[in-house]
Amino acid sequence: MKWGVIGSRRRQSVRQNDMKSQKDPAAQGRESVETHRWEMAGAMVSMEGKVEKGIRKAVNVLFWSICAILFMVLLFVDKSAAYPQWAKNHALLPNVALVGGLLILLALGSLVWEKWLSKNHFLGRVRRGIRKGFYPILGILCVLLFVLQVYIAHHLYFIAGWDVAIVTGTADWLWTGERGIGSEYYFSQYPNNVAIVYILAVIYQVAVKLGFEVYRYFVTILVDCVLIDLAGFFVALSVKRLTGSCKAALLAWGIFVGLTGINPWMVVPYTDTFSVLFPVLSFYLYLCARQAHGRMRECVLWAAAGVAGMTGYLIKPSAGIVLIAIVCNELLVLAAVRSRRREALLHLGMILAAFIVSRGLWLHMLDYTGSDLDREVAFSYAHYLMLGLNEENTGAYSSGDYLFSLSIPDRKTRVRENLRMVSQRIREYGVGGYLEFMGRKLLLNYNDGVFAWEQEGGFEMSERNAPVTLAFQRVRRLFRCGTDWYGYYATFAQALWLLVLFAMPFAGAGKSAKIRTDGAFILRVSLIGSFLFVMLFEARARYLYNMAPVYIVGAAAGLWKISCWLAVRKNGKGHT
Repeated sequence: MKWGVIGSRRRQSVRQNDMKSQKDPAAQGRESVETHRWEMAGAMVSMEGKVEKGIRKAVNVLFWSICAILFMVLLFVDKSAAYPQWAKNHALLPNVALVGGLLILLALGSLVWEKWLSKNHFLGRVRRGIRKGFYPILGILCVLLFVLQVYIAHHLYFIAGWDVAIVTGTADWLWTGERGIGSEYYFSQYPNNVAIVYILAVIYQVAVKLGFEVYRYFVTILVDCVLIDLAGFFVALSVKRLTGSCKAALLAWGIFVGLTGINPWMVVPYTDTFSVLFPVLSFYLYLCARQAHGRMRECVLWAAAGVAGMTGYLIKPSAGIVLIAIVCNELLVLAAVRSRRREALLHLGMILAAFIVSRGLWLHMLDYTGSDLDREVAFSYAHYLMLGLNEENTGAYSSGDYLFSLSIPDRKTRVRENLRMVSQRIREYGVGGYLEFMGRKLLLNYNDGVFAWEQEGGFEMSERNAPVTLAFQRVRRLFRCGTDWYGYYATFAQALWLLVLFAMPFAGAGKSAKIRTDGAFILRVSLIGSFLFVMLFEARARYLYNMAPVYIVGAAAGLWKISCWLAVRKNGKGHT
């Protein structure tokens, strides 16, 4: 009845307006102007929508193109390319054989599942139990992983050399009050390492107060393991929120354990492992913020995502890539979606607030460590661009490039000379030579499932005094390079890494009722950013370690998408 009355009144109003407009020429003119204005507004909204869709489609094409290049180079070139021997993985089988084996295992697993396991009533009850008790189960699994990590770390760890020795040694100065960083030349060159020194010094102080002064180095490794476990926890939560599937979330956690959770980098307290939590945490908080109910909760989550991203950036710049992807998405919404501009401004405002907080944290770190850094000494982006183009080490660290930059004391002159060298090297390569060089650099970065373990110069500074037990020998035979078991671990890790790289293109492909947010787009932009970071600047597989959880989220979402497609093809409906 109510809607009938409203409709009747609306028709009566329209008839009255029509009668007035027939009698009043001025009314007809105003109505024409109003109609034209609404048509123009509609056209602008339509144009904005087309611009947004066009940009997102271009990002998708770029992402899939990168994935296709990765696939072809890793599969068909592999270790036959002429990149440094020290950078080549220790897998016992070529990538073609590993990918073939993975496809066979997936096909057999799918067949066994469809024929027998999917109809098993006991497994059905297990699946329902997992859905009901997902969070307690995940928490118990993370605790068990921590116990395993402590066992491995206790038998594996040593005193690391290279830059790790510098930051741990400096942290020792700080907690004893012997001296601060001051204008130490190393930290003026690499100011981002101030954050890791601050974190290690705080851990040392807490360890000493708790009576663990002798074991303070091992305590930093335990903190490392906790951060890695938290990263795995948020990998599973991100996949669950992205797909709605508990099975996909637990699969993601399982991949994380094999690829990152038991990776021997856990025993090296440095920026790679201490920043591993923050990219995936920033992504998870973003997903929560996009689905938050209530303005206050939304603002808190956006600010938290910003703080997580900026904290990761302070420890290692590549850990801020996810936050940069989030900001890019909001800027796109601000520029191209009129109806969401106020919302985008609010989100960007929260991220700006997080930046201010992180700036305060950075100033506190400088004060705590007694840092008086010389900005003239710091290496700029141009130095790392130049490093990324050196032929000698296929874009990896070069002592020649380091000495070249070191020989120029003035910052502006150094930046100009670095850029001149960048331009000169590109001209010398030529188009064909540059593409061939980038192919070799891609292999150096991506063709190593253990992320360049033991590839740093002066990797081990000293061995600790530990009883040589059977467990000690077995752990080291499995995880130390050059031992008889290490090849098996390297092969296992390489197979998992290939699975991740080849599954991630399917994340968010096509339409999905589950993925309602911009999560798939953020994933793609983040992975594009990670690719560009290691391909344009200094190369090292280790620089992908802190972004590995984000890659795993993409891979698990991709595998879930494939399983949904197969279910639709077989049964005419999806599943979770």
